[in-house]
Amino acid sequence: QNSAIVGGTVNDVVNVTYYSTPLLGGVQYGRSYNTSATITFPVADTTTMIHVLSASSLSQLSSSKAAIGEVLTFQINVTLPPGTIQNVVITESLAPSAFQGGRLQVVSSTIAYMSPSATSTTGLTTGSSGVAQDAQFSDGILDTVVFNYGTIVNAYNPVNNAQVTLAMVVTALVLNNTHNVNGVVVGAAASYSQLLTTTPLQVVTAGITISEPLLSVSMAIVGQTSTQWAGGLTVPFTVTISHVKTGSTVSTSPAFNLTIMDAFGGGLSIQPGTVALSSNYPLSPGVNAITYGNGASDTLLVVNILYMALLANSSADITLTFNATISPSILIVSNVSNLINVTYTSVPVGSGVTYRTHVASTSQSIYIPDTSTWTHSLVSKTITQLATNHLAVGGSGEIGRAHV
Repeated sequence: QNSAIVGGTVNDVVNVTYYSTPLLGGVQYGRSYNTSATITFPVADTTTMIHVLSASSLSQLSSSKAAIGEVLTFQINVTLPPGTIQNVVITESLAPSAFQGGRLQVVSSTIAYMSPSATSTTGLTTGSSGVAQDAQFSDGILDTVVFNYGTIVNAYNPVNNAQVTLAMVVTALVLNNTHNVNGVVVGAAASYSQLLTTTPLQVVTAGITISEPLLSVSMAIVGQTSTQWAGGLTVPFTVTISHVKTGSTVSTSPAFNLTIMDAFGGGLSIQPGTVALSSNYPLSPGVNAITYGNGASDTLLVVNILYMALLANSSADITLTFNATISPSILIVSNVSNLINVTYTSVPVGSGVTYRTHVASTSQSIYIPDTSTWTHSLVSKTITQLATNHLAVGGSGEIGRAHV
């Protein structure tokens, strides 16, 4: 019966009445006797639960990794036995004891499916939301969702009895905060409890490792130390950007929304039209673009790259070349420096999207020497009768002039 309390017991009593004599003329004159037997058996709570990471917003990462600003989708499927189940509560914790190093925050929660054979005394049904709360750390981060179904009556259905009764979906944001750094593992735990179970049923997802991009940028100047630099000369630059793959901290995620910028100044100016991007990043509006640098009136360099993959080899490296001119009025006996700056994000930037910004930069300089030359000589004398290496004492004097 649907009224059977799941997790409780059901009793069945059999009563037997008998007499000492048979009926006489349809009337019983004998003594009556009674006996009974009772059987009690439990109604087991055979609830099963499946809890998985079903989707993520960043397709470029595997399901075992997550980027700052990525949205993770967790699904909970619960199959209930038929009968009456009291005080049913299903909880999704985004900060269970196994994963408290990082921080996930509830974005949304919904009951994606509730079997037509099941009813909830709190009114929850397909499309209802859970209640988000800050159950851990008291830091203002909503890290838990509670679905309080009250008492569920799950009507027996011999056809659909083994099918999912409840399906819930919870989406969570990988926050941009100090706890979430490269290598920290996050995850979620779903639990099911009801009035007559002493230990909640809990299913914990596999760990998800937070991954971050880390780029390095280098700049080379052709003839940096061998050329005698002076005002008006052309300085050829080559910039290379790559993922860091060696050392104690390495890149573990693709990079997005790269902005490569050189503002020049300080004695250098860009030669418009000389900016070129390596062929593995073909120019395409909104994807790979030389935004500034090749326009006739451009005074700075800006290159935008939408996505830089993380690959084992160097095929995703970015190479950028351009020329600059040394100012004709540059101060001699000085160094002229050029700074290139690269900013990039953890996920694609969009309206309302949370992300982390990273920065890499480098600079190189050239030396402007003093290349002046001079000579000093006697160019004329007033007494021409004397050789140039003789001077008269007390004469009318000689005039020596130096020429530089």
